[in-house]
Formats: sequence, structure tokens, C-alpha cells
Amino acid sequence: MKLISNAVVYRLDLPPAANMAIHLQELPWEEMGEATLSRASFVPVGGTGELVVPIEGGFAFAMRYDEKIIPTSALNARTDEAVDKIKKEQDRRVYRKERQEIKETIHAEMARIAFIKTTVVNAFYRSEDRYLIVATSSEKMAKCLTGNLVKVVGSVKSETIHIDGLKQGLTTRLTNWLDGIENEGGTAAFRPFDVGSYVQMTGLEGGKLTVQVGDTSAAREGLIEAISAGFAVEAMALVSDSCDFKMTSDFKFKSIKFDATDATEDDELDAVGYWRHEAGVQSLIFANVISQLCTLFGYVPPIEKE
Repeated sequence: MKLISNAVVYRLDLPPAANMAIHLQELPWEEMGEATLSRASFVPVGGTGELVVPIEGGFAFAMRYDEKIIPTSALNARTDEAVDKIKKEQDRRVYRKERQEIKETIHAEMARIAFIKTTVVNAFYRSEDRYLIVATSSEKMAKCLTGNLVKVVGSVKSETIHIDGLKQGLTTRLTNWLDGIENEGGTAAFRPFDVGSYVQMTGLEGGKLTVQVGDTSAAREGLIEAISAGFAVEAMALVSDSCDFKMTSDFKFKSIKFDATDATEDDELDAVGYWRHEAGVQSLIFANVISQLCTLFGYVPPIEKE
């Protein structure tokens, strides 16, 4: 069961599960009105029917985000048609302000019948570490979730996990790791992790280089040449004992794959129990990965602020 395939991670002080459930009720799902373009709400998570589900070591919850999709090209085309009609029928110019008013009117008309895109984002909170693992690759969705948490919970002590110079740190460690292919002392550059089969780099002038091979060591010469030319690591795959993932230079995570975490055949779990089990195990594993990465790259928490 894939519950955490991508992740943006925060550190927050959240209340216990029972209190969280009360807070999340303040932003329930509702049908969107004709004039509403987007709406976030907290909804039952994991098919459990509960707003907050206790799991081993913490709890889980979910945000639903509904957004009306109005294609820019279609909006501009209809605006152009309306403007051209005025020009022909009234034989006059249409100035910028009037065009904008026409566009806003058409936008409102299109919003009434627009297709609604729904995104559900699960979040897993580890009480001891205070990690909030938001299972998405979208920073917009992650910020939307945390922003709405502040609305319903109130004062929230938070830290954004940001590691200064991570891009340079990844590049330096990759250089040491590449040196260590022939010199065993350097292979520990990412310990307790090892390098996976994906490295993405950016050059000084914005050029990009992606290496994806069965064994990164096979591309050793090319990577060393790129680093010498000023390329820096933008993202790379790392492997641990329990999962592998791609980490970006702004500390976001994609393509997370866990080793087998399924309950044993002796466990007689219903669907909800199985979901709780997987949520607890996967969030624990990934929380440990986060802690190891913070130690590896020397993360220093900032002063907490409300």
C-alpha cells in the first residue's frame, strides 16, 4: 500500500488526536458556490470515516482541495471574441480597462459551469519528533494544508526544515562518493545512505544534466566532468535499509519506495486496521529517514516562533 510516495516535511506542535478532530471540524467540506473558484476542507482520511485517525506514534488526517479549472486559452479566446464584436458593432476602440472588465465578466460566467478538479492530500504527524509529513510533491498543496491548519488550530509553533547550502553539500558529498569508488574511504560520504541510480544537476547558466543508470558509478567520469564544469546537484536518489527516494536540494522528496511493510499473514486486520498499520509503519520509517538526513547535513533548528 503506497501512502507516502512524495513528501514535504515540517516540524509543528500540534494538539493530541482528539483535540485535532475537534479543530478540523471547523473547516468541513461543502459544495462550492457558483462564484467560488477554490476551496480547502478537512475530510475523513483513508476511508475510515474519521477526520483524525490515531496511528502508532501519532495520527493522520487529510485535506481536500477543490479548484475550478478555467483554461487561460479559452478565457482569452472568448474575451477576444467579445472585444472584436464591440469593435465591429459599435465601430470604436476597446481600451485596456474595459477589456479587463469584459474578461472578468466572462471569467465569472465560465466559473459557473467549470470542471472542478479535486485533490486529496494525506498528512501524517509524528508526535515525538513533531514531524508533519505531507504526502504530496506540490509545495502549493503543502502550504495550503499548513495554512489551513493554522486557521483551525490557532497558534502553531512551527519550523520549516531548511538546510543551508544543501545543494553544495550534496555536490561535495557526491564528489567524495565518486572519489571513493576507487578509494574506499570516500564511499561513506552519505552514510547511512547509499547513492541510488538518479542524479540531476544544474549548471551555472541554467543548463541541466540528468544521469539515470543502473549503477551511478558507471557514470563516474561524466559526473566528475560535470562537477568540474560547475554543475551542482539539484536532486538525487538515496537508498536506506528500509526505503529509497529522490531528495531535492530544497529538501523535498519524490518517488519514495518502502521495503515490504505489509502486516503478516497472521494479522487479521480489516481495511481500516490495515490502513492504520501501514500509515504507522511508513510514517515511522520516513521520520527516521528525515532525522538521519538532518544529522548527516548538519541541520540546526531555527528559533521557534508562533
